[in-house]
Amino acid sequence: MLIRDFSFRSALVLFLILVIFSGSSQAQVEPDRSGIAQAEFRLDELDIQHSFQSPKQLPPQAASDASRDLSVLGLSGEAGLVDVRSGRWATLMLSEPLIPGKGKGNQLNWASLGQTAPTSPAAIKNAAAQAFQNYVDVASKELRIDKNEFGSNSKVTLHRNGQTIQIYSPRVHDGVKVRGSYVTASINNGNLTLLGANNWGDIKVSNRPAITAGEALEIVQAHVRAYPVTGSWGKPELTLVPVQAGKNPNQTPVGQGYAYRLAWVIRPSFDNVTQNYEALVDAHNSELLSFQDTNQYASTPREVAGGVQPVSNDGIVPDGVEQAGWPMPFDNVTTPSG
Repeated sequence: MLIRDFSFRSALVLFLILVIFSGSSQAQVEPDRSGIAQAEFRLDELDIQHSFQSPKQLPPQAASDASRDLSVLGLSGEAGLVDVRSGRWATLMLSEPLIPGKGKGNQLNWASLGQTAPTSPAAIKNAAAQAFQNYVDVASKELRIDKNEFGSNSKVTLHRNGQTIQIYSPRVHDGVKVRGSYVTASINNGNLTLLGANNWGDIKVSNRPAITAGEALEIVQAHVRAYPVTGSWGKPELTLVPVQAGKNPNQTPVGQGYAYRLAWVIRPSFDNVTQNYEALVDAHNSELLSFQDTNQYASTPREVAGGVQPVSNDGIVPDGVEQAGWPMPFDNVTTPSG
C-alpha cells in the first residue's frame, strides 16, 4: 500500500502523536496568496511516498530477515509491518513486560528490578523511559535502532495514572536533529504493546556543512528577490532532512529507499508580512530545498477539528482508517481581527 507522507505521518498510532503534542498550536485564517507567497516551493523528493508491508509481502531475502527478527522477538509472523524504504519496523504489536503492571504475562515487581516503586508522575515517566531504552538496546539488532540516537527532548505522557504510557523519541544523529524521524511506543498496564519507527533509514551524509548559515541566508534572499529580509523569527540551525530515494518505494531495494540531506533551517522575517516563512538550504551544495509558510491555516475559526487514526493507518476498518471531525481543544486560532 502506498501512502503519501505528511507531517508526523507513520504506521504507528497517529492518535498518540496528537495526544503527546496537545500543547498550543497556531492556526490562522487563510491569507492572501499573492506577493511573497508566490515564492513558496518545495522539492518533490521531500514528499515521501511510503509502503508498509508484512513480512510475507516482502522480497524473499527481506521476508526471511523480517521473519527471523520476529522470531527472535518472540512474535508471530503477522505482528508487524515493515517500512519498505527503511527496512525497519513501522509497526510492531507486542506484549512485552517492561515495568510492573497488570498486563498479560507481566510478573515483574519493583523489588526484582532493584527499584523502589515510583510514587510521582515524574518517577513513573523516568522508569518507563529507561525500561523502553533498555528494551531497544537489547533488541537493537532486530529493530535496527540505536537508542543513542534518541534525542534528549523525548516525551513521555501518562494516562489513567500511568496505566497507559506513550513515548515519543525524536532522532538525533551525531548531534544533528533528523526532521520527521522518530520512534513512538505505547506501554499498557506495564507491557510494551506498540512500537514503530518513522523515516528511520541509514544515514550516510556528512554532518559537516560546506556553507555557513549566513551564506544560506544569502541564498534565501536571492530567491525572494524583491522582498528584503529584515530579521529572523527563529535561530538558524542544522538539520538532516529525509528525502525519497526513488519515487516508488516498491521499486527500490528494501532498506535503501531513504536518503538524507544536511540542511540549514533559515527562518527569515519580512516587513509587513504576517506569514512565518522557513527555508531549507542544502548545507553541502547550496541548493534551496524549500521555502514555505509554517503557519497552519483554517477555513473558519468557529470550530477546530481534525482527523485521527486511533490505532494505525493500515486502511483496515474500524481503527486503521481516519476518524473525521475529531475535536482539537488545545489549538490556538488567530483571525485577522484577533
